[in-house]
Amino acid sequence: MNDNIAPIENISPDLLQNLQGVLFDIDDTFTTHGKIPACSLSALWYLKNAGLKLISVTGRPA
Repeated sequence: MNDNIAPIENISPDLLQNLQGVLFDIDDTFTTHGKIPACSLSALWYLKNAGLKLISVTGRPA
């Protein structure tokens, strides 16, 4: 386990103040069996509407 990882609830609002975007892994992290769950899609819209850039990443070949 990585000692640098903490629950998102522990992030200081001051730290998030300058946040410009979110990078997120797709394959079997954001998706489940190749599909995006409704709660995940809702979270994306929430972040987008908050003005954040959303960048999906994957380690799989194109």
